[in-house]
Amino acid sequence: KEIFLDSATAEIINVAQPGQIRYTLDGSEPTKNSALYEGPVKIIASGTMKARTFWPDGTKSEVSGRSWEKVGLRPGKRVKGLKPGLRYTYYEQSEEERPERLPDFDRLEPKNTGIAGKCDLSCAQRDEYFALRFEGFIKVPADGIYTFYTDSDDGSRLYIDSVEVVDNDYSHPMKEEAGQIALSAGTYPFELEFYQGMGGKGLVGRYEGPGIEKQEIPPGVLFHKD
Repeated sequence: KEIFLDSATAEIINVAQPGQIRYTLDGSEPTKNSALYEGPVKIIASGTMKARTFWPDGTKSEVSGRSWEKVGLRPGKRVKGLKPGLRYTYYEQSEEERPERLPDFDRLEPKNTGIAGKCDLSCAQRDEYFALRFEGFIKVPADGIYTFYTDSDDGSRLYIDSVEVVDNDYSHPMKEEAGQIALSAGTYPFELEFYQGMGGKGLVGRYEGPGIEKQEIPPGVLFHKD
C-alpha cells in the first residue's frame, strides 16, 4: 500500500498484447463497462485501483491492483539534550534454540551496550546467534513522505515514532524491505531490531524523502539521550 498527502497519480502500463484497459477505484473487479483508461489517473482518496485488459476476441487479462491511503503528517517531538549516535544493546542467543525470527528482546539478558554511529553490525561480538536493538531519535529536515528500508541477513524490523514501518523478519539471505511514513520536519523516536542466526550476515538501514535521495541513514541525523 502506498501513502500520499494531497493526491497521487496512477499510471497503468500494458507491456504485453495491447488492448482496451478498464479500471475501477473502489476495489471491485473491472468489467467492459468500467472506466476506460486513457491516461494518468489522479487519486484523491484512500482506496484500491484495479485494472484489466480486454481484447477484441472477447478474452481478458488477469486483474491487477494497487492500494493507496491518504494520510496526514505526524508531528515531530520536542526533545532536549540529544547527543550523536544511537544507543545499542547487544544480545547473544543459544545455538541450541536455533532462532528463526526476531526474539522478544525484553526476555533477553543484554551482553553489552554502547553508542553506535549507524545501524550496522560493527558492534557484534560474534558471527552467529546474536541480536541487536538500536534505539534513539532521528531528525528529518522537511515535511513529506519518507521511505525507510532495512537490508538484512537475517531478520530486521524498523519503527519510527513507535510505528512499525518496515517488517523484514524471519531467516533469509540479504533482502531489502521498505515502508513509508508521513512526517513533519522534526525529531522522532527511532528503533531498529536485528537478529542473526547462522551463516551469512548483514544489516544496512536506508531512507529517502523530500530532498533526500535513497541512501544509508547517515550518523548526522541519529541521536540518543542519556
